[in-house]
Amino acid sequence: MDVFEAMRSRRSEHSFLPDCKLTNQQIDLILEMASLTPSGYNVQPWHFCLIEERERKQELAEIAFGQQHVADAALNIVVLGDLDFYKHGDQVADLWVKSGYLDLEGGKKLAQAVGKTRDLVKRREMVIRNAGLVTMSILLAAQGLGLGACPMMGFSKWRLTKFLNLPERYIPAMLIAIGYIDENAKKLARLPRKSFANLVTRERFADLD
Repeated sequence: MDVFEAMRSRRSEHSFLPDCKLTNQQIDLILEMASLTPSGYNVQPWHFCLIEERERKQELAEIAFGQQHVADAALNIVVLGDLDFYKHGDQVADLWVKSGYLDLEGGKKLAQAVGKTRDLVKRREMVIRNAGLVTMSILLAAQGLGLGACPMMGFSKWRLTKFLNLPERYIPAMLIAIGYIDENAKKLARLPRKSFANLVTRERFADLD
């Protein structure tokens, strides 16, 4: 399946065959594709928590306001944003230098840029943006494997934080249910998308009167 076919055929699936498992190879491939996602400064400010156990999935479904496809999914991936990304500026810059992208002076400047003081709001904004990027990689990887997937922002952040026993550095950004599609479930046409005329502005917006 090429990337265009994957993007055109991908749907947010809500009907999974329950009591199914993904192989370790499938999970590893999904995570490998996620790891290739671009990120600001290549800091990769994300972490993935995998939920596969039946009882844990059922509890997670309740945290996600009773969404049954969370319980039926073979795997749930909680995408976490790492608010401590700025503490690793030296390691990030070292990779840029060792890979030949920057000289030592450039590496020092990059380390300073990554590690500069940011308030919590700005750090949250950065990790949420990057979490959106890595979520799409996971969705397309699942599609490429012939699996269904559904991204969700509908969950209790407080309950999920407690459920995962999250350290303070992590915030829950997205929940992704992945599994084998129930082909007997009722299928509806894709919801209409906005036209290009409503989506695209070329060069700049018109001046306001």
